[in-house]
Amino acid sequence: MRKLIAPLLALMLMACAETNTIRSVQNQVIMPPTEYFRCETVSSFPTIETLTDIQVANLLVNLYQNNRECRLNIQAIRAYLEEAKRTIETQQ
Repeated sequence: MRKLIAPLLALMLMACAETNTIRSVQNQVIMPPTEYFRCETVSSFPTIETLTDIQVANLLVNLYQNNRECRLNIQAIRAYLEEAKRTIETQQ
């Protein structure tokens, strides 16, 4: 019995002597500036019965400008998040 206890005790002490590396994981939420979330919308459309060519043209220009602004904001959000990701990866 004593012959079994000595090797078992030696194995247990060897296991305690090993160093284990504990890695800490930290999650971070990165929020882009609020002005990037601004996308204008058309709140009301002219009535179809009295619609003129000028109103159609103005509406199309307005929709185009709103779409352009939203597209630029989405691209800015993407660039902001990619830069934040690179910064976090270089810190680790």
